[in-house]
Order: sequence, then structure tokens, then C-alpha cells
Amino acid sequence: MLKLVVLTCFFVSLTALPVSSRTCQKTDEAKLVEDIKLMWQTSKGPSRSGGSSTPEAVKAAKRVFEKVDLIGMTRSEVVGKLGDPQKADGYYFNHSVHEVEAGTLFYRFDTGIYGWQFDVLFDNQGKVRGVKRRMIE
Repeated sequence: MLKLVVLTCFFVSLTALPVSSRTCQKTDEAKLVEDIKLMWQTSKGPSRSGGSSTPEAVKAAKRVFEKVDLIGMTRSEVVGKLGDPQKADGYYFNHSVHEVEAGTLFYRFDTGIYGWQFDVLFDNQGKVRGVKRRMIE
């Protein structure tokens, strides 16, 4: 589908017809879906049993957590939207770098050299009350 969109935009631009900026650009939602998938990308470690985040994954995770408004969501809604950080396939950084409050759902995206940890904080009703963004250096 992406190839079709690109070809359509190329064809339309060749015909000198006016093209709206939305015609040739992915929607914000499509970009977000791609970034959510990309943020789970890993590279295999020496043991081949698990891996670290790729640099592209770290950048995608930062974009996702800048765009997605999690406030008011339940834990299951967050996991449904972003994925379960404790069940990430092929990823061995499933422990926090920074200390977290009890009940926090944390997402860690780490190349082994740098990355981000996002702590999703919940209120007494089980709804997201905030997200801490922490750099890993």
C-alpha cells in the first residue's frame, strides 16, 4: 500500500495537478502505528538469546511517548496500545534502570549504550496519572 501511495503521488506530481500535502504524506496515525512496531525492534546479543534496542527503536519509542496521550487509560489499555514490556520478544532489558514506584509499568528501550525509560504511573483507581521520561546514559 505504501508503494501505491508513493507511486500515486509521483504520478499526480508528473501530471502537474495540484496535490494536497495530505495526499502524499502518511497520516499521523499510520506513522504512530509504524513507530509502535519499530520501537520493539532489537538486535541480537552475543548469546543470540536476546537483544538490545536498535538505535531506530530508541528514536521511535521517544516519538511514540511524545505523541500518545496515556492519561486516564487503564494498565490493560496501555498494554493494548503499546504492547507489554515484560513480554517483548527477543529483548533482554526487561528490568528498569531507574528506580520505579510500586505499581509502575515501565518501558525500557536501550541500545546498551543509551536509550529511554518511560515510567507509566497509575492513580488509586488504576488510571494513568502521568508518564516519567528518563534518559539512559
